[in-house]
Amino acid sequence: MNAEAALQPEVGQSAAAVADIAPLRSRAQLPPKNALTIDDVWQERHVELAMEHDRFWDIVRQGRAAAIMHAAGKSNFVAGKNELLPIPSSQILLSGNKLTQNPGY
Repeated sequence: MNAEAALQPEVGQSAAAVADIAPLRSRAQLPPKNALTIDDVWQERHVELAMEHDRFWDIVRQGRAAAIMHAAGKSNFVAGKNELLPIPSSQILLSGNKLTQNPGY
């Protein structure tokens, strides 16, 4: 996440991003990279987080969930709905109806 943040236009620290990714690539016995794009960092996160069940929430945070899910053949994914979980009705009642249900549920 540090590398991703370092590559944001307002930060613009590409050298810091390369330094953040270097230990991951070294541990995996991969050659170091001299430059990174945001897509490179997302790919590194994809590989690093494999099998940890964080990938979905990562692509939701990045705003890429619908595109990636549809490209993977997950046609039942509904953009604007499936990025959120339903709020249990018991919690809505406990809040005195101050909470409202997430869209689509």
